[in-house]
Amino acid sequence: MVNHIPTNAQSEICRIFDHKNFIIDEIAQPEILNKINIVIPIYHSGTRVLPTIRSILNSDWDKPVELVCFVNQPESCSVEARESNDLTFNVLQYIFSPKKTVIDGHFQFDKEVDELRNLFSHRRKRFKAILISKILRHGVGEVLQISISSYLARIYNYAVHRLVKDSDNNESIAKKANYVKHLCSNTVLIFHDDDIIVKGVELRKIYSAICQKGKIGVGQATIKKIISTQTTDQTLIECLRLIMQSWLIFKDDLGVNFLSPKSASLLQLLHFAPDVELGTKYDSQKVFAILGKKVENGMHRTPIDTVIAERQDFAGNSGFVRQLRLYLEGKIDDMNELSFLTNVADLYAKEKGHYFGKQSYANFLKLIRERDIENIISFCKNICCK
Repeated sequence: MVNHIPTNAQSEICRIFDHKNFIIDEIAQPEILNKINIVIPIYHSGTRVLPTIRSILNSDWDKPVELVCFVNQPESCSVEARESNDLTFNVLQYIFSPKKTVIDGHFQFDKEVDELRNLFSHRRKRFKAILISKILRHGVGEVLQISISSYLARIYNYAVHRLVKDSDNNESIAKKANYVKHLCSNTVLIFHDDDIIVKGVELRKIYSAICQKGKIGVGQATIKKIISTQTTDQTLIECLRLIMQSWLIFKDDLGVNFLSPKSASLLQLLHFAPDVELGTKYDSQKVFAILGKKVENGMHRTPIDTVIAERQDFAGNSGFVRQLRLYLEGKIDDMNELSFLTNVADLYAKEKGHYFGKQSYANFLKLIRERDIENIISFCKNICCK
C-alpha cells in the first residue's frame, strides 16, 4: 500500500490520497513505471474481449506498455453474467501466465486462445499484464476511480523511494512534489473498452498527442455491427446500426462525444479531472467531458471499430440499442424513454452557433418517432456519408 502519506505536502500531492480507499495493491505496489498504461474494464464479455486484446498486442508500440484487464462484477448479477466473467478471467489467466497449462473448467484449447497466448509470449518484453477480478458496486466508474487513484499512488511511492534520503522539510516536500508532477506528466492512462478495435499505430499516437501536444484522447467510432438475440429482422438490425452511428456523428458535431479509448496523462487527471460521481449515469464519460473543457489544447480523436451487443443490464450503448429496438417494434410507446436521443436535441436547442446537425437532428428524431424504418435508413446513410 502507499508509504509515507504526506501531512503538509503541496495540495496537488495531497489530492493523490483523497480517495485512498480506492487504491489497490495490484496496481499501486509494482515498483516499475510504464509510460503507457491501458486499463480494460470487462463485464459479461466471455471470450468476446479477445479480439480487443489481440489488437492491443499487435499495435505498433515504441514504449513499454502495462495492460490491466479488470474483470468487474456487480454485487448482484445474473448467473449468465457471472459465468461469463469467470470464463474471461480463466482464459486471460491462461494467456498471460506461462505456468498455466490448462484453462480451468475447459478441457480443449481454443485455437484463438492458444494463438493469443503465443502472441503475448512473444510480446512479453514490451508488455506487462495485470489481471484483476473484483466485485464492485459502481462498475466502470469505479474501475476508473481505482485506476486513477492506484496509479497516482504508485508514482508517489516511486518518487518517495528515490528521494528517501531527503528530510521532510518544506524544500524536500517541494522537490518530491515536482518529481511527482514530472512523472505524472509522462505517464498516460488509456481507458479502453472491451469491445473496440484500434488498429496499427493509432494507439501509439495517443501518447504523443497527450505528452507532446497537451491534448486528451477520445475515440471516434465506426459501428461495424449490431448483435441482438431478440430479433432476426436484418433490416431492423441495420436500421439500429445506422441510428446509433448517426447519433454519434451528431454528438461529434456538438463536441460531446467522449468514447473509449478515453486517455489523459496522470498530471491532467490530477490537476483537472473531477472526482468520479459513482452511481450516476455515464460517470466515467463525465470525467472526460469536464477534462475536455479544461484542457486548452483540445482532443485527439482515435478511430476505432466497434460491435454493439444488445444487453438488458447495460446503461451504455448496449442498453440504448435494446431501448431503441423495443421502441421501433412498438413495445415502448413513449419516445421520452429514449432519453439518450432526446438529450442531444436539448443540447442543440441550447446552442446558438452554426451546427450542421441542428435541423437535421429534428428530422432524425421525427423519422424515429414515426418508426419509418425505410426512410430512417435512407436518411442515416446520408448523414454517415457526410
